[in-house]
Amino acid sequence: MAKQVEKCRLCDLVCPLCESHIIPKAFFRDAMVGEPACGLNMITPERIEVGKMAGEYERLLCRGCEEIVGRYDDYGIRFFRRQVGERLIAFNGDVVPDDIDLIGKVDLRLLRLFIISVLWRASISSRPFFDKVDLGPFELVAKQIIRDEITLSDNLFPFFMNRYAETDQAKRMLFNPLPTRMGPLRFFNVNIGGFNVAVKVDQRDLRYPHDFIWKTLTEAGVVLVYEKRLLDSEEYATIQQVARMARANSQKPVQRNVR
Repeated sequence: MAKQVEKCRLCDLVCPLCESHIIPKAFFRDAMVGEPACGLNMITPERIEVGKMAGEYERLLCRGCEEIVGRYDDYGIRFFRRQVGERLIAFNGDVVPDDIDLIGKVDLRLLRLFIISVLWRASISSRPFFDKVDLGPFELVAKQIIRDEITLSDNLFPFFMNRYAETDQAKRMLFNPLPTRMGPLRFFNVNIGGFNVAVKVDQRDLRYPHDFIWKTLTEAGVVLVYEKRLLDSEEYATIQQVARMARANSQKPVQRNVR
């Protein structure tokens, strides 16, 4: 079968394109550990798809550009699998509370590039699961960062991270990225591997105390991870909302999709 020839969305060259996963397939494989027939539950405010085996992908990038984002993916996968980094028991002389993880020995640049590249792929994707992601003018900024055309400064796409306390359960759920607000600032929530990452997509600066926390930890090369209960989260409320809608329409709350 002939390869599809179109313009690569990263380098802008017309060439054969790969099937690019928006969120790395590794997280779908992780969801099947111990229960290989289950797959990942993909959840939007409108529906729940059960048993997604291969994830969401489409032809977006050429082979060379796929290898570029693949390097970022490799590091992101290792971080969220807790294969890199080291939990600190103290920081600046203070003991780290049990409900907070401070992760040191992290390549923060690679981690940020992974998060930015996932959000950028979601923004350019035509897949319905990502239809709420529109980075606007920041789509070009993200593209230029991935292409290493502009410097990844501290004020571009800062993020705050939560780890679900029910990690194994959360790994089997993928919520579609949605816009949200932190005060007046626009963020996008991205769920990956049992974590929730809130990424700022706004030209205005972070406000105190978030700016202080971000700059202090970034300078130290440390990632702050709060613990968050899935059952108390907005994401879980979405599941309940979908179930109520399904019951109201006398429909089952899930659709089988094993693509």
